[in-house]
Amino acid sequence: QLPVPERRVGHRTLPLIPPEIYLEILEHLAPPGEEPSPEQTKTLARVAGTCKLFCHIALPRIYERINVVGSVYYRHDNVYSNRGASLCGRIVAREDLALWAAKCVKECNVRNWLSNSEGSWAVSIFAERYASSLRRMTNIHRLTFFECLILNEHWRTIMALGALKELVFDRCQFTESIQLEDGTQPTKLRVPSIEVYGGGAHDQVLAKVLDLGRLRSLKTDVPFVKSLDWPMDCTLKQLHLKDITYDFRGHRSTLRHILQRTARFVVELKLSFFERTLFSKFEDYFQGSLPDNFQNLRSLTL
Repeated sequence: QLPVPERRVGHRTLPLIPPEIYLEILEHLAPPGEEPSPEQTKTLARVAGTCKLFCHIALPRIYERINVVGSVYYRHDNVYSNRGASLCGRIVAREDLALWAAKCVKECNVRNWLSNSEGSWAVSIFAERYASSLRRMTNIHRLTFFECLILNEHWRTIMALGALKELVFDRCQFTESIQLEDGTQPTKLRVPSIEVYGGGAHDQVLAKVLDLGRLRSLKTDVPFVKSLDWPMDCTLKQLHLKDITYDFRGHRSTLRHILQRTARFVVELKLSFFERTLFSKFEDYFQGSLPDNFQNLRSLTL
């Protein structure tokens, strides 16, 4: 139960205001469902310091979505943009308020921790500090890595996030096979929704660790989907493929193979072509194969 603040005028005690009223007021300061603007974040931070009730209401809004950016060109003096990095540092220091705020994080975007050298300072800091901080964010639903070098520390963290529902890798590099701290191979990664775009070296590392039998949604491009081996008991319902070049022989054969393997269980299919002119070349093939291949298809987007 939220701690309701006392109200007084001089020595006279006033009736308590229900928490719902305070919640309604704070929702006008920063509407729910939207990421707070820099000004709204500053206002919420000031409000959070007034009493325990406002702290319990405001902090989850401040830290619901955070960014952890590694680029040296990023403005780390911006309090709004830098609150993710600041939170991670305080989590490492085991500050009580930071450990509580970590549980408020629902979406985390990790950006620009990419280096050609695994021993670089930036990658080492990320692996040691930020990956361990992410483990404290036990209620994360969506985790995005953009232009990051994915090491074993990151995989161990991802495996430990039991509430994770959506995992995104955008232009990332996978440079290691996945191993646990004792050197053994982990169990399969069971995340309902996966997005993989513009993969680099060692995409097969991710392909091997995914539990395709539990995957419900896959959004990716043709190069990554080529490395997947779909099981007979797959429960995939949503499949989005982008940047298809259908006049390229490799894409044609890959697309035909994927559609044949996934047709019996996909409900929503979206195919995004590199150029509009490729639609006509694909139309004849698709019209001829759709009635036989797709038994459960309910939504088709080209």
